[in-house]
Amino acid sequence: MVTCRGEQPMLTLLWFLLAIAGCLADLNEVPQVTVQPMSTVQKLGGTVILGCVVEPPWVNVTWRFNGKELNGSDDALGVLITRGTLVIAALNNHTVGRYQCVARMPAGAVASVPATVTLAIAFFHNGLKYFLSLANSFFPSCLLFQVRCAFQRVCLQGASRREILSANDQRVSADSEDAL
Repeated sequence: MVTCRGEQPMLTLLWFLLAIAGCLADLNEVPQVTVQPMSTVQKLGGTVILGCVVEPPWVNVTWRFNGKELNGSDDALGVLITRGTLVIAALNNHTVGRYQCVARMPAGAVASVPATVTLAIAFFHNGLKYFLSLANSFFPSCLLFQVRCAFQRVCLQGASRREILSANDQRVSADSEDAL
């Protein structure tokens, strides 16, 4: 059996160079959001879970709330962040809004599509229970189907039986079925 001592260091050096090349290639890679967080409607006090999957999976993931970076979990808001998952323990008017996950690498960062967390408000009219989905909107105290409220120089009248306009001119849905 013949042993060549000079080949072992050369083989080790070759593997080392290939490993460095692979690491450098990773440094130039830009992350991608492969699964976007989904918008959701939840009742007051309900739990909301937003998920985000990024590639490569080891990349740093943070979250934004209404455009502002969340610095990890926020006990005051009742928000828990664990990698690609954001949990709102009890939805309230302070946690309603737009959420985005952000994936960061040395070569760059990418943000997900915003997911809107909307508050569903239940009320009764003529013996029926209705739900309104409100996202970052001020909703005046008016009866559905009899909307004659003026605010922010906008007069809202004559909404259809299943829709109403909110203060910021977004359509919000109204339904008589208890879907929550």
